[in-house]
Amino acid sequence: MVKLTRKLITITEQQNQHLNTLSAQTGMPVTEIIRRMIDNSNEVNFKQIVESNDAKLAEYKKVKASLKYYIYLLNRATNSISQIEKRVSSDSKLDYETLNVLNLIKQQLSDLRGDVDEYCKSNTNK
Repeated sequence: MVKLTRKLITITEQQNQHLNTLSAQTGMPVTEIIRRMIDNSNEVNFKQIVESNDAKLAEYKKVKASLKYYIYLLNRATNSISQIEKRVSSDSKLDYETLNVLNLIKQQLSDLRGDVDEYCKSNTNK
């Protein structure tokens, strides 16, 4: 008789549903399906999975670096507008419409920075 070992694994809800569907279709318990998947896997399949994950990780790192750079640019633009705003407010020759436009641009940049930050946070765990 073969000795069995327990393993506790964590899977996504989608993976769990998939296993349950396979179990219902085949009449086999989920544990037997997992065992058969392991028994029928081979080194080539594993290498493909690892390479696919490595490619996804590399792409994620590129996107993350790009987002950090965009945040940097947004911060610089916001700071520049703040400096312009200070100089303009001390110069009484410029009208309030110009100040309002600068404030609007500053607010839009701030909103965009917030959107980028939120996107980064929501995609960190993917």
